[in-house]
Amino acid sequence: MRRLGLLALLTLICSLGGLAHAAPGSPVWFDWKASRDGASHTYAAQGLTLTVSTTRSKGDDDPAALLTIAAPGAAPVTLTGVSRLDDPAALIGLAQLDPASPRPQVLFLTFSGGAHCCTTLRLATFIAGAWRTYALTYDGPPGKDALKTDAGPGPPVLAAGDENFDYAFASHAGSVLVARFYAVRAGRLYDVSAEPRFAAVYRAEAAQMLGYCRGDGERNGACVAYVAEASLAGDHAAAWRQVLARYDRTSTNWPTGCRTDADEDHCPKADVITFKSFPRALTWFLWRYGYAPAAPTFACPAKDCPVPLPRTPAP
Repeated sequence: MRRLGLLALLTLICSLGGLAHAAPGSPVWFDWKASRDGASHTYAAQGLTLTVSTTRSKGDDDPAALLTIAAPGAAPVTLTGVSRLDDPAALIGLAQLDPASPRPQVLFLTFSGGAHCCTTLRLATFIAGAWRTYALTYDGPPGKDALKTDAGPGPPVLAAGDENFDYAFASHAGSVLVARFYAVRAGRLYDVSAEPRFAAVYRAEAAQMLGYCRGDGERNGACVAYVAEASLAGDHAAAWRQVLARYDRTSTNWPTGCRTDADEDHCPKADVITFKSFPRALTWFLWRYGYAPAAPTFACPAKDCPVPLPRTPAP
């Protein structure tokens, strides 16, 4: 089963060669590796100077990539990548995601290594005379498909698989991470997955996930992704009926809940919600992570229910 669900659909319209002489308005990419390009290397494009180097934090065995962004009339900003590789590497992109910004946004992607993890995408955006930075983490190695340029009218957006699905209802191999879409608007990063322009994409992916939900093996991972994607497309009720008819009733793999805003690993013991069935666990999960609008009444008293997790990453 595919691990990143919708991310497999995120194919760029144009071939992005990573060269500074790309057509005006096109994304620009630089693929840096310390052993090939040197421990310090400077790129220049679209009015920005990008210096990538290495750093080693106390307690880290391996060096990490470090990116310093400089532009005329602005204080420089430095982004630190993740560290776990002997030979540091990074993918650096420039793209105009925010019409309100006078400069392109900078994407800095580094990989933690390992079979089960992760790319950290650090975003720097310039607004009101200063840089703001954000971070997203998603499963798999860095790739240009984190930037989606064919999302319909408007600037490009970012895409990242929702890590909350990993191991929640199936093993790592059986989990499907639903993609979320992020837009930069007036200097802030917003989750825009529920906007109508993505509905057709989610419906197409949900239709494929429904096929897996009808299959053998750890099909509950696909069933969960199916109803989540259908919910983002506005088809929650119909998808819920399909899942109730098709989920694997022999599986007892589902998460616990929490009556506070803590995650499963840090929930106070007194606030842990233990679910007795897959449908109840899934109902809570979809609400908790922003796929269903209403809090399940069985999970906790209304006055004690935490609000769903915010879909906008904090600066």
